[in-house]
Amino acid sequence: MLTTFGFITPMTAGIDETGKIIETSTATIVFTLQGKGKGQKGLLTVPALKPGGIFNQDKDKSQNNVNATGNTGNKNWQVVARTRRVQGTILKLAVTSDELKSIVLQVTKNIQLPNDPADSYYEAGQTLEIIFNESLKNAGSFQERLKQGSDFVVTVAQYAIPPDGKVVLGAYLKDTLYMQNGKYYDSQGQEQDILPSSDLQFLTKPQDVVPVDLEITKNDQKSVDEGHSPWQLDPVQVTMTYVSLRISPNGVKGEFPVKWENLRAIQNTQKVAIIEVEGDSTPIRKVYLKRLVKQDNTGIWSVVGYDPA
Repeated sequence: MLTTFGFITPMTAGIDETGKIIETSTATIVFTLQGKGKGQKGLLTVPALKPGGIFNQDKDKSQNNVNATGNTGNKNWQVVARTRRVQGTILKLAVTSDELKSIVLQVTKNIQLPNDPADSYYEAGQTLEIIFNESLKNAGSFQERLKQGSDFVVTVAQYAIPPDGKVVLGAYLKDTLYMQNGKYYDSQGQEQDILPSSDLQFLTKPQDVVPVDLEITKNDQKSVDEGHSPWQLDPVQVTMTYVSLRISPNGVKGEFPVKWENLRAIQNTQKVAIIEVEGDSTPIRKVYLKRLVKQDNTGIWSVVGYDPA
């Protein structure tokens, strides 16, 4: 039996004791297992399915399971809302000798990301408590600048944090920039454009392009419309499959070599997505995807490029 708790976004889905889908939706579910594996908790993304479809996720071997201790060392967070980028001044910090836990940022400017709706921003003057829970080593060159009164650009999103799925406003230090003399610098001290202009849709341009046969993609879309292969509606699952097959080109037996917790959405709009792949064994660092046939929640995702590791 799969028991849901916490939140479901962006729509709701009902799962009965047999795993049968009662309502159709795309949902992120915080779950806890009952029966065998009782007490294991994790996060699960359910693609859009037709009512009556069967949800056959292997609950005991789920790649979405997380450590029940809630260890934040790997930051196995699940994005549950659109990413936003804000510039602001640090008002307060919660920091130890080796870890940045959180900051309170007063927004001075919203920085529009490609394809973001105009009404999705925080107001200037608004204060945001942003959770990091990261080693100060990840701050690199701007570690000394993490202090009251410093100006930073932070890419924030709502995340569900294991093991209980608590939703917080969070960020990653590697997606954070500090501002000095009107310029922006990353944790390596490299100057960065806050809105890369190399591609009008993607935040960054893929280093290698993956050719796509549009006719095959249209046939795949038709198949998904008929209720088959719903995993193609989720850019994270498409990325997991693509990278796993690059690692094991003769096919995957058993569990995927790429784990769910090693994937993180950097950008995800109705039309494009960038998924970062973490880990030492992957030959790919970022995967770029587009909805080529239908640009809404019913459209499948296609890999159009990647950055090698």
